[in-house]
Amino acid sequence: MRVFCVHLGRYTTTQAGAIYETTWKLTPAQRWWGFLQEIHESITRPVAFEFYCVQNMIYICVVGDDAQMDFIVSALYGIFSNAEIKEIEDYAQNVDANTVVVSSQLRFMRRDVLPTRDQGSDADGMGVAFNVMSPFIPVLSKTPGNDRLLVQVVVRPCPESTLHHMSLWSGRVAERFSRAINPRF
Repeated sequence: MRVFCVHLGRYTTTQAGAIYETTWKLTPAQRWWGFLQEIHESITRPVAFEFYCVQNMIYICVVGDDAQMDFIVSALYGIFSNAEIKEIEDYAQNVDANTVVVSSQLRFMRRDVLPTRDQGSDADGMGVAFNVMSPFIPVLSKTPGNDRLLVQVVVRPCPESTLHHMSLWSGRVAERFSRAINPRF
């Protein structure tokens, strides 16, 4: 496993540049969303995106096996040409006797029916990228003293098979039926 730390520097732009970026969907959020879609479509093994916080600094790290990390780093440089990407040692191995580890696993029960990006739709059907990570970033930045926090989001490959698409279709049909008879909706 290799760990890379990604630093996306701040940049300034003019008003004309901002209008151009938003018109052609070249904002950093849209580029990041495009990067995540490319990763989702091309990975063959799980990849972890991690928010690592120590001494009030938040680092974005990417963890994966050797072959995939070469692809991911190349894709990151292709999308964010001003990014600083360094290979670092695995900070998860640096634990001492006073370390408390708390773990949980969250999964979308119906990721195809109730997606995280659900804010409108454009002509291309992409919709608007929606930042689901915004609520916990301020909490991470207020980590006291020498405490360290790690939030890990694991991206797993999605099988593209007939059985997979049939199960997605049956889930959508069941969701439509439950919405039709449920008085809340």
